[in-house]
Amino acid sequence: MLKTIVEQGEKRLEAQCTFADAQDERGGGLVNAAAALAAASVALAAGAASVKGLNDPLTTGAAVGTIGFTAAAAIALWGLRSTSFHSCGWFPNDFAQDIRDRRGEKDLLADFALELQHRLSENKTALDKRGDFYNAGTIALLVTPVVALLLAFLSA
Repeated sequence: MLKTIVEQGEKRLEAQCTFADAQDERGGGLVNAAAALAAASVALAAGAASVKGLNDPLTTGAAVGTIGFTAAAAIALWGLRSTSFHSCGWFPNDFAQDIRDRRGEKDLLADFALELQHRLSENKTALDKRGDFYNAGTIALLVTPVVALLLAFLSA
């Protein structure tokens, strides 16, 4: 039974690692999109400020866009950190004490199953937090043009 438990735990850990890779790709795409929009907003704000002045609605809207898109990129980038995430596998040195103690396979498998559960639980928390940051970055990206437009109209 312990072998089955460990096998299932290892499968779940591999699935979590695959999901983390997918989060990395998705988060990287969000960072790139937000950074590109922030750069475009900077160019628009600078151009509008030099031609129309600092008090122009276009300058205001573009400046707000710069701030919002930069915030979206920063939030998404912060979420890409891999804190408290366990990858698949163990270091050979992790078993050094077990070898010295001449522990049996049954004892090792039981400890292994408990350690897998610990890793899986910590990974779930880390993946959930990363997802929350991705969602917040996406919301910031989507809300920024609306806020920029609204503030541009209010400054007119």
